[in-house]
Amino acid sequence: GNFNLDTRQTIVQGPKAFTMRRTQRDRQLFAGPTIARRMGARWSLGVSLFGSIHLSELEGSNVLGSTDPPIVTEVTYAESSTNVGLMGSAGIRFLPTDHISLGFSVRSPVVHLYSEGTRYLLDVNMAPPATAEFKQTTSRHRTRFELPTKFSLGIGWVKARSWGWSADFNVHLPHEFKPVEKRDITRRLLLTPNFAFGGERYFGDSFVVRGGMYTDLPNVAHPNPGQDTGEPDQLYTIGATLTGSSLTKTTSTTFGVVATYSVVFARAYLMQSNDYSVGTGDQIRIYFVISSSFSY
Repeated sequence: GNFNLDTRQTIVQGPKAFTMRRTQRDRQLFAGPTIARRMGARWSLGVSLFGSIHLSELEGSNVLGSTDPPIVTEVTYAESSTNVGLMGSAGIRFLPTDHISLGFSVRSPVVHLYSEGTRYLLDVNMAPPATAEFKQTTSRHRTRFELPTKFSLGIGWVKARSWGWSADFNVHLPHEFKPVEKRDITRRLLLTPNFAFGGERYFGDSFVVRGGMYTDLPNVAHPNPGQDTGEPDQLYTIGATLTGSSLTKTTSTTFGVVATYSVVFARAYLMQSNDYSVGTGDQIRIYFVISSSFSY
């Protein structure tokens, strides 16, 4: 998975102005083998063991300027981390009838194997007539990125080449870890449910319409006002998909749309009191999908 965020904020209050710029990039990679076995006509079992690599980059700057008193303060920072872990999952499927399927799976938390992180900080203070102070630090530290235990339950009903539907429910269990060793910050992940629902309808043998909706709720606590504690922003997302596929004996061409609506609760910097309040925002995203496959 990939996550990219670019933000810029400017606040002007009387003789003071504050500008914040922040760029964040997160990438999560998974790879590993899976073994599955059918046990009779109704039961199936699968087991997976895979490694995870989490890559994170954060850079930005905060600039505070004032004409009374005349002063400019700029803080430039950059952080990066690499975390390697191991996790496993197991699932079982049961077919009570020819049209109904039930599934259950569990994913283990990440077992931390290796990490490294770097942090760069440049602090510049300038005041007339020609006074300037520079402070630059570079440090290395151990980081951690962990995922909690996850349980998933699903049910589906299908009539071949006619129509079908499915529903999935999953829950993340509570979990705690320190994202940076030797810092007094604990990341607390909460008990969090999510669900997804989808269906399909065939129109003859050459065209099928598929649609669904899902939730992506945060498993972090609601941010509190006051000094920044390092907790991530809280993001609520609900999404919907609608696609149509044209089918032949050897090809499948799909076109459709994906729409998401998100609400975020984030800390906002207050210049006068040098602390943080909680701000809110929302976002609507629409993606268009076109794909084609060939089989022989």
